[in-house]
Amino acid sequence: MSDDLIQQDFDECEELLRVGKARKDYIEANCERIDIWREAAETGDARAQVLYGLCYSYGSGVEEDLGEAFTWFEKAAAQGNAQGEFSLGNAYYHGIGIDEDYSQSFHWFEKSASQGYAYAMQSLACAYVNGWGTEEDPVSGSQWALKAANLGNQDAQYFAGLLFGLGLGVEACEKTSTDWFQKAVANGHEDAMYQLGIRYYRSKVEGDKFKARELFRQADLTLDEELAQSYISNHHSVFLPAYSSISDTAAETLSKSGRELNLDGLTELSDTAAESLSKYDASKLSLNGLTELSDAAAESLGKHKGESLYLNGLTELSDAATESLSRHKEALSLDGLTELSDAAAESLGKHEGYYLYLNGLTELSDAAAESLGKHKGAYLYLNGLTELSDAAAESLSKHKRRLGLNGLRKLSDAAVESLSKHEGDLDLRGLTELSDAAAESLSRHKGSLSLNGLTELSDAAAETLSKFHEDDLWLNGLRRLSDTATESLRKHRGTSLELDGLTQLSGFAAESLSKYKGYRLGLNGLAELSNDAAESLAKCQGSLFLNGLTALSDGAAGGLGKHNGYLFLNGLTELSDVAAESLSKHLGKQLYLWGLTELSDAAAESLSKHGGFLSLHILTVLSDNAAESLAKHPNLTIKLENLPASAAQILRDAGHGE
Repeated sequence: MSDDLIQQDFDECEELLRVGKARKDYIEANCERIDIWREAAETGDARAQVLYGLCYSYGSGVEEDLGEAFTWFEKAAAQGNAQGEFSLGNAYYHGIGIDEDYSQSFHWFEKSASQGYAYAMQSLACAYVNGWGTEEDPVSGSQWALKAANLGNQDAQYFAGLLFGLGLGVEACEKTSTDWFQKAVANGHEDAMYQLGIRYYRSKVEGDKFKARELFRQADLTLDEELAQSYISNHHSVFLPAYSSISDTAAETLSKSGRELNLDGLTELSDTAAESLSKYDASKLSLNGLTELSDAAAESLGKHKGESLYLNGLTELSDAATESLSRHKEALSLDGLTELSDAAAESLGKHEGYYLYLNGLTELSDAAAESLGKHKGAYLYLNGLTELSDAAAESLSKHKRRLGLNGLRKLSDAAVESLSKHEGDLDLRGLTELSDAAAESLSRHKGSLSLNGLTELSDAAAETLSKFHEDDLWLNGLRRLSDTATESLRKHRGTSLELDGLTQLSGFAAESLSKYKGYRLGLNGLAELSNDAAESLAKCQGSLFLNGLTALSDGAAGGLGKHNGYLFLNGLTELSDVAAESLSKHLGKQLYLWGLTELSDAAAESLSKHGGFLSLHILTVLSDNAAESLAKHPNLTIKLENLPASAAQILRDAGHGE
């Protein structure tokens, strides 16, 4: 019976090591069988010698005695027991009951691994990769790591993910690295959750940020003072958004940081930690993972002196907490709030910081609107609202700076009439239709006006909006415009006219827009441009944005070469020598060609003669001859790290590059 128990206990420990888990909890939970283990160990049972040695190592059932633990591991290893050999190697590695000796630890790991022992294989892999007790050999290390990983050892799976990510001993492959991290995560490996979470967090793939947050929540990591100190010393060493909780001492340490603090992973914050973080005054403090906040914590954070405070995870706030946060002197973001009491709105109306974000609100009482209309900050964003009463519109119109109401799909003519009296920038990008009466009202608005949601515009509305002379006019949702409407809009005398939704432009429309007198004309939706249209648009006096063009005929380039303002052609991926010759004659102060990845010698020679600022941001193919030509340009911006080394050096010697 005792032999069966010993075998069962030994096998349980064996399985824990195979998958990469510690044996301590098992030994502590089962050390009531220590007498059975001791008796068998004393009679020479190697399995029991390992179990009995672990009791001394962890102080389970006996007083901790690392020397005694070492003795029993040594007895088991002498009998060729693989778990005993591993345990002895581990003792030499960590200095358990003996002085640290990496050579001896390597020797015993190797003996255990040769018997197919997964955890020893992983330990041997680390020794090879790091040169612990042997010559550094990443190739051998990767081979042992993969053997252990394929046996299901989570530490080895995590290590394989690191090796493939770094290209250590194997060819670097992010996909294979991710696959191994995912296998380790499936086995509960916290470090794998951390690393894979970082990879997803930095990904541009839709949905990956959500995956990252889920992994960080699953890992449930705590940011302690040691990690906080590491971040202060080297901010690349610790990924702050990965941590779900923070110690009070760590919060105190981070409050002295001079860098932005992204603590979006925190799901809880003690009052003491909040008090510490309130002293952080360097930059942005982001706490978007918090779903609740005590009144005391809010009282502290309201004193935060940094440039912005983000609390977008909060779905509700007490009136007292709102009152405290309203005292924050800079940008305040509360986009998670879906409801706002009249008392809370009254408090936030007194907020004097630069921004106030309340984009989660879907409805607003007239009393709340009355309070928020008194907000003195530069930006008030209420982009979640889908409807607005006439009375609320009247109140919000009293806000003096930028007002965001991009969630509104419809507005009554009375509401538009009220909002037209608003004296700051007005964002109404959600509106999909605009009556002629509403257009008449908005033409009297005194700030910039964004109506990018409109897909159609009547000739009468266009005629009316052309009288809007105060600032920027954004109409980027329009896919087409009649010639009559285009002729009207070109009379707009504001700073800029944005028509980026247009995909085609008739010759008449191009001729009309050429007469536009504003600073900027946006036509970034055009995918092609006729020679005649280019000839016409060249007469435009302001900056001309044509970043949607991917190709340009020589004739069109000849026309645009006569343009006298800033010219943006960042969508072009190729440029003929003739077109380059034409654009070199461009009379404006700035020419942007960010999309080009290569440039012929002749084209480079031509563009070097351009008299203004020339931006060739992402060139990757450039001969030395072409570089010699561009080096003569007096005002060139180009990323040298993308270029062949010799071409980059030529330009660097000439004083160019970023």
